Amino acid sequence: AFGAADVCRNARITVQFDRLMQASSLADAIVLEQCDAPAGCSRDADTGWQAVPAAPALIAVPEGPGDTPVSEMQLRLVEPLVGQTKYRVTIRGADGGSGAATALRTQDGVRFGATDRWIFATAQQVGAIDRINVTPPSALLHRREDRVDLRAEALARSSAGLTPITPVTGYAWTYAWTSSAPDVATVTAGADAVTAAATMTTPAKNGEALGVATAT
Repeated sequence: AFGAADVCRNARITVQFDRLMQASSLADAIVLEQCDAPAGCSRDADTGWQAVPAAPALIAVPEGPGDTPVSEMQLRLVEPLVGQTKYRVTIRGADGGSGAATALRTQDGVRFGATDRWIFATAQQVGAIDRINVTPPSALLHRREDRVDLRAEALARSSAGLTPITPVTGYAWTYAWTSSAPDVATVTAGADAVTAAATMTTPAKNGEALGVATAT
């Protein structure tokens, strides 16, 4: 959240847009920075901010009108963030034309309008997995070979409640997917383990099945 405090050092940093975005525009448009100035840093001034290695990635999530897909941006950390430190996330926009070359763009080529920034402050600790959440929580598949896309996210407990976290050096995991009833529905993990996606597919038999994600 904007201006959040006590954020886990391995928190999953995400931004959800209202449409599909262009992946090739991410590298220049999304920036994560750490405040290194003893006197502190201002959200809108560049003094004291230092870039932090993080790889932005886009995934499509069915959150638009009628469950149409929109883009969610995830900043994938390499190392845990530094404890009790201020960070800034910048999404670069066209800013009236001066920032057109580095602006985030939609799949249709429309540039993000004005640069947006927000700051947050980290807690001392790296978040530990409290539970794994699978979405959607339920789905009704009517016909043979019907399918539904599943996503898992690891949650840590913090002062703000349950917070999504991401694997980092020193505290990493992989997801494994199983079906509670493979004769009713099979679960196939996606190729990208970081997004923890899977697909549940129904064979010919009727019944109920759970898609289960575990982190190891």
